[in-house]
Amino acid sequence: MEAPVLVWTDDFATGHKGLDEEHRALVAAINDINAAERTLQSTETITALARRLKTLAERHYQHENLILHTINSSPLPKKGERQAILKAMVDASLSDHLASHGRSLARLNDIIRDIRSALRPAEQNVSLELAAWFVAHVNNHDIHLKEVFKVVQIGTL
Repeated sequence: MEAPVLVWTDDFATGHKGLDEEHRALVAAINDINAAERTLQSTETITALARRLKTLAERHYQHENLILHTINSSPLPKKGERQAILKAMVDASLSDHLASHGRSLARLNDIIRDIRSALRPAEQNVSLELAAWFVAHVNNHDIHLKEVFKVVQIGTL
C-alpha cells in the first residue's frame, strides 16, 4: 500500500480543537482523492470526492471566519494581556486572512473544474495539486492562528 499524498503533521495544527479537527478532515479528504486516483476510479467518483472536499473546505472557512470575527469584535481582556492579543491579531492579518478564504475556494473550484474536463482524471494526480492547495493555505495563513489561540480563549466556537 502506498503512502498517502498528505500526512498529518502538527505543523497543520492551529491550537483550536475544532479547526484542527477540520484540518484533519481536509487532509483525509485529499488522501481519499489520492486513493481514488491510484485505483483508477471513474471521473464521477473523483469528482464526487472533490465536491466533498469543497464542502468540507467551505464549512471550515465559515467556522474559521466566525471565530476570527468573534475574536475581533470581543472586548479586550485585562490590560496586561492586551499587547499579546493585539500582536497576535496583527500577525494573523485578519482582513487578508479572511480574503484568502475566497481565493482558496476559487482555486479549489478551478481544480474541480479541471477534474471534470479531464479525459482521465485518475492519471492527473490532482491529489498532489490539492495537497499543495491545503499546505499553501495553512503555511501562509493558518500558521499565525497558533499565536492567537494561545492568548485568546474562544470557548466552544
